[in-house]
Amino acid sequence: VQAEDLSKCVCFKRIITGRDVMMSPLDNRRAKVARDSLAKVIYSLLFKWLVQRCNEVLGKNVGGGGEGCGQFLGVLDIAGFESFETNLLEQLLINLSNEKLHNFFNNIVFTRELEEYKAEEIDIANITFADNSDVLALVEGPGGLLATLDDATNGVKQTDELFTQKVLKEKAGHPRFLKPKRFDPVVFGIKHY
Repeated sequence: VQAEDLSKCVCFKRIITGRDVMMSPLDNRRAKVARDSLAKVIYSLLFKWLVQRCNEVLGKNVGGGGEGCGQFLGVLDIAGFESFETNLLEQLLINLSNEKLHNFFNNIVFTRELEEYKAEEIDIANITFADNSDVLALVEGPGGLLATLDDATNGVKQTDELFTQKVLKEKAGHPRFLKPKRFDPVVFGIKHY
């Protein structure tokens, strides 16, 4: 990619009117947003290509249940080091993805290992691992937070405050649901890994 072409992509927007194409310069803030968006897309595509390429090298039909599926490369990010003053829907969805990966990892690795130990008659009485299926149910299960949010977006005159009030009322008894210590009309929490 030529530097001049890249600069045009990041510093200008194309406006198409009929058959005419005009290039309009972006202000500094919008150019930075365009730059950051381009970097995210490049990183995402490169990462996907790298994982796919590694899996191709490891074997055919990787993870497909057929011959040669004993090895595969997967990425598990369950660290959750993020600490934000305010978490928005985007962070909830990121955390949900991490929780789903954590659950998948537990079911695949720990459950299979425990089955092997049992078959080999190894004492597994004191081996435990955290089960997060209750967090997944709270967020994405029937009547969960996402279903409640979906319902809230379909009504007339819905507000963040009405959504939060409904969630605080319906989920107050859930062990993973956190009510704020001080009342705030749009704040609640989820206790997860």
